[in-house]
Amino acid sequence: MKMSAERWSRMYQILTIIELMNSKHNPTTTRNITEYLKKNEPSIDINIVNCSIRHYRKNGLVKRQHKPYLSPFRYILSKKGEAQLSWLENEKNLI
Repeated sequence: MKMSAERWSRMYQILTIIELMNSKHNPTTTRNITEYLKKNEPSIDINIVNCSIRHYRKNGLVKRQHKPYLSPFRYILSKKGEAQLSWLENEKNLI
């Protein structure tokens, strides 16, 4: 399957943002991600990000991590998402 450059770039950005936000131990609800993007990445369309997160959850690239008695849940990369991100990084380095 061949992805367009725009779609590939968007997927890479979103997976990277989710990974970075989780590495800082921030709760990453969709609201936090959109607030982060408004401040740091104003060029990214937030509606696309929200739709993409739902799409990645549906396809198993991103999953919710929920710990009882702690609110809110966090988005984390699944094993499939980690593999996809490393593949995208390798492809980016080849270009």
